[in-house]
Amino acid sequence: MGGHWTTGTCRRPLLEIGTGSGYSTALLSHLVGDAGSVVSVDIDPALTSRAERRLRTDGRANVTLHTTDGTTVDGGQVDRVIAWTSQERIPEAWTRHALPGAIVVTPVQVTDLAKTFLVVRAHRGEHDRALTADRVLRAGFVEATPYVLDQWTVPPRGVDALVHDGGGRPWWLSATWLRAESGEAGRRLLHRLRTAGRPAGGPLETGEDPADFYAFLLATRPGLDRLPAVLRHCGDGWTVRLTAAAGAHVPPMPIAHR
Repeated sequence: MGGHWTTGTCRRPLLEIGTGSGYSTALLSHLVGDAGSVVSVDIDPALTSRAERRLRTDGRANVTLHTTDGTTVDGGQVDRVIAWTSQERIPEAWTRHALPGAIVVTPVQVTDLAKTFLVVRAHRGEHDRALTADRVLRAGFVEATPYVLDQWTVPPRGVDALVHDGGGRPWWLSATWLRAESGEAGRRLLHRLRTAGRPAGGPLETGEDPADFYAFLLATRPGLDRLPAVLRHCGDGWTVRLTAAAGAHVPPMPIAHR
């Protein structure tokens, strides 16, 4: 978050999207200090209830929790928005309530494929509501949804083909070219990947970080959404895959895990 955080500098509440366990909420509560405050929201009532008990026990009196959809929340005017859930786009509700000069830090989907997220740090203008990004980082957060997710292995958006193997594990593909094909094309490709795949090397050298490489590609190659698919299989995580109707190149490049 840059050097923008100093104790007690927020004039208005900090808005946190995705309370989760409340751990990050407690850290933010400490960062804003006694003169500041945090409004934290989560769609899951079980999470907000548990976090509230922990925060009250810890004496965090400058935190207010709400169980609601973070993409439409009205947190009043805020100086900071920080999200732990991935958005399809930065919600208008956040920019509407952000004060001039406010900072928004959130994962955002940057292509129309599943799991293609980057964390964006953006500033609201002093004289208008336009946001200007000054930094992007790799991301691996759960998708923001208006309902409580009951599973984590198949993304709620962007999956174009889905099958389950004999062990009940999901294999899925997200690829632009699949959207012009029948559903059977994706299922055939997934079957081939599971039954006739061969080991293949990747483009990286020993010690290079595949997640950083993936983030670099997403940030610098605007046409990338025409090439890769993203696949979940056998607990190995999400991985960049180059796909076409004739087959797929499957390098060992794990991107994110549960």
